[in-house]
Amino acid sequence: MQVDWLNASNEQRAALYQVCKAIVAANPLSWDDLFGETLSRQAGTNTHLRDNFRRGTISCAHSAVIAAWIAREHSETAQDIAPDLFPTNASDDWETLITDKAIYGQLKIRLLKQSRGIVQSAVSHPVASKPIRLGQHFCFDLTTGRSGHVMALQCVKTDWYPLPLDMQSNQLTVRRDAGQHFLPWDDANNGPHPITDYVHDGLHRFVFIIGPKDLIDALTAKLAPGVAIPPKSLNALANGIATDSSNLAELHSINQEFLA
Repeated sequence: MQVDWLNASNEQRAALYQVCKAIVAANPLSWDDLFGETLSRQAGTNTHLRDNFRRGTISCAHSAVIAAWIAREHSETAQDIAPDLFPTNASDDWETLITDKAIYGQLKIRLLKQSRGIVQSAVSHPVASKPIRLGQHFCFDLTTGRSGHVMALQCVKTDWYPLPLDMQSNQLTVRRDAGQHFLPWDDANNGPHPITDYVHDGLHRFVFIIGPKDLIDALTAKLAPGVAIPPKSLNALANGIATDSSNLAELHSINQEFLA
């Protein structure tokens, strides 16, 4: 069973530290490198953070980001050392696809004020540095050089869900030309449709997929708004993208923390 890192116990976070310790020892990697890659921390500022991590008092949000990085980059080591924390994942193909293909930096989150347009941006790679408060309105800002149909998925805790891109119709896909686009878009008001999360704090992961209509239609055919995607379906989705003979699918991703 997957650990819910956003609600992880002190013992689980301390055990996660031991996994990181083994990864650092087995690779040309320092603790500063590890914290830099996972939390965008500057070298020389991590002594206190590492002490908290060792005691199991690092924040759950930080542990979730670090655990996701381990699952992507060092899954074999983690499964050997701590199989209770990192069991074999039935959706490995999906996570591998994100690791290998996702583009960071062209999908951003824009904070909104209702009826007042865009007020500021919160984006960095690989985790947005500015958290969003629960209830804060936002939209997505996607820049792509590829025209096609767009679909979006979001991960809350360990579950992935399809994200509607037309909020009026609850439609999962929209067509967009190459360029910059705010999503979801409200045609009636000619502006971004504000979305928010009132309930789920912690790390959210978002993936947008752009591709030909037949591919995107096939990927979304069995998905429904608000219904979690089973791991086997995530694998099938990943394989559908990976085996697309036209190689026209493009993935964009951003990870964002939400605070209560």
